[in-house]
Amino acid sequence: MNLRLHTRTRHEIRHVVDWLDRNSDRAGDEFLLELNAALENIAKNPTHFHFASGNLRRCNLQRFPYHILYEIHLTHVHVLTVKHHRRHPDYGRKSREND
Repeated sequence: MNLRLHTRTRHEIRHVVDWLDRNSDRAGDEFLLELNAALENIAKNPTHFHFASGNLRRCNLQRFPYHILYEIHLTHVHVLTVKHHRRHPDYGRKSREND
């Protein structure tokens, strides 16, 4: 299924990678590799991952304390946010669910 990333989600990813790169030579690249693998898994089988709340599903990254929140539509999967586990639960959801 096709993935659509919210515009702000792309900025969040860039911010995470920039932060990781400031702290490690390889962490940003490793984060992107793991994130891309998770996004591919979501695209292949979007119903595999558990519900976070309402219609939102959550895919946890394995090596980093981040997760992806997304919703499934008839023609695509809408990725709402990629966020750290310790962020407020509503971060990235309410403002994007209706976009």
